[in-house]
Amino acid sequence: GVSRQCIDYEIRKGMVFQRDTHLNDVYLYKADYAQMITDKNKKSTGVKLRFVDNDKLMNSIKNTIKANYSPYATIQVLGLEGVISEKTIYNYVRRKLIKGLSWKDLPYMKADKRKFSHEPKLVMPFGKTIDFRPEEVAGRSTPLHWEMDTVYSAKGNLPCLLTLTERKTLLEVIKPMRNRTQASLSTVWRVSQKDMEVKNFKEVFKSITVDNGMEFRDFAMIEKSIYSDNKVTSVYFAHPYRSGERGSNENQNRMIRRKIPKGDNIGLYSESEIKEYTRWLNTYPRKK
Repeated sequence: GVSRQCIDYEIRKGMVFQRDTHLNDVYLYKADYAQMITDKNKKSTGVKLRFVDNDKLMNSIKNTIKANYSPYATIQVLGLEGVISEKTIYNYVRRKLIKGLSWKDLPYMKADKRKFSHEPKLVMPFGKTIDFRPEEVAGRSTPLHWEMDTVYSAKGNLPCLLTLTERKTLLEVIKPMRNRTQASLSTVWRVSQKDMEVKNFKEVFKSITVDNGMEFRDFAMIEKSIYSDNKVTSVYFAHPYRSGERGSNENQNRMIRRKIPKGDNIGLYSESEIKEYTRWLNTYPRKK
């Protein structure tokens, strides 16, 4: 079932001079020598890897990714646009061609999906759902409509972060909170209003979309002015178990976790560190 040309090529490839027991040179076929030639030829097949031998470039990419940057952001930070592609970096990491860098070092390594057998609990939103939100908010056509959530430590009455993400520009505002309660949220929110004039506050926070966490139950407090009962913003609730309806904020929270891993006590991070993480997030290279 093999062509004659194939056998002829195999024989030519494996022919070597070898001395016999009488010290005479004999020209014969050796299968192991033919296999060695095949293995050597295989290594030079395919697309040539242009950057593997560039230790300086590989080290720069490795150090930047280990500093919590994605391959795309790494290209932007190092000014490698047009030099190396995002796909190439992913391929190099998967094939373990960048020394000291593994798939686990990438910001969003895919974890094994867990299957839960229990049915989700029925949760009723505390106020108006996003079904009542103006179309301009859903379409992201106008800026200054926000998504809000809390990023917290391990379970318990521990400090947390209030995070706000502007839907159009992805501008992030992060404010430390004493704990994940309505009272702590009220304190932070009142201070935020005091720092801005009422007119400016109304212009900056046109609407806020939140999840159904207990800290947002008193949505009327978020909506009204601290100086009167007048509304300064509108709060809308995402549907239960639909985190994608607040996708921008959820993605930003995942990025915060690169700096503050789950389980860490957020209270141990200083105010200057939180400000630095906010600056890092707001200057992070995006495809948008």
